[in-house]
Amino acid sequence: MHVDTSIKELERLLSFLQKFRETGFEESLIEAKEIASEMGIEPVFMEKRTIHKKRQFGESSSEAVTQSAAESFKVNYFLYIVDQAISSFKTRAGPAADPSRNLWFRLYTPTAATTKLPIIIFFHGGGFAFMSAASKPYDDFCQRLAREIPAVVVSVNYDDGFDVLKAACSRARISGSVFWPGTAPAGT
Repeated sequence: MHVDTSIKELERLLSFLQKFRETGFEESLIEAKEIASEMGIEPVFMEKRTIHKKRQFGESSSEAVTQSAAESFKVNYFLYIVDQAISSFKTRAGPAADPSRNLWFRLYTPTAATTKLPIIIFFHGGGFAFMSAASKPYDDFCQRLAREIPAVVVSVNYDDGFDVLKAACSRARISGSVFWPGTAPAGT
């Protein structure tokens, strides 16, 4: 599969996830009810036992708005999982630096960055033989680096590293910035 075809497929997947977030719960609920009916199971959400908290002096006596069991499941589980999938997808689907050569990297940016940031080009461990830049331990580490330093982190496989480093240096000489399109923080 060519890189440009892969990018289009990834864009389609992201679009699907975003649409699924809006309409997927109702569609899934209908399908789950059909499956439950076929199995002879009553298709209902079990109500949680209400826990009454003893109010302390000075606390308001108004009760919080309670959600139905289905709405609670939608908000606390379904939307949470779909949002995690979308967020993870956006973070982990890295661009190709040079589609003609299948040159690949994964780009991590901190959230809410407002200034120019340093760039870290990360070569994963593994003795040139084990895992890849897309492996979960390295993915988690790069997300943490980007968030805590803060910095732009470019995670590469060994065979792509030199070319990505050259591209970053070239971009810095030409534009004064190593940011790839769409990654520059606001105001730069």
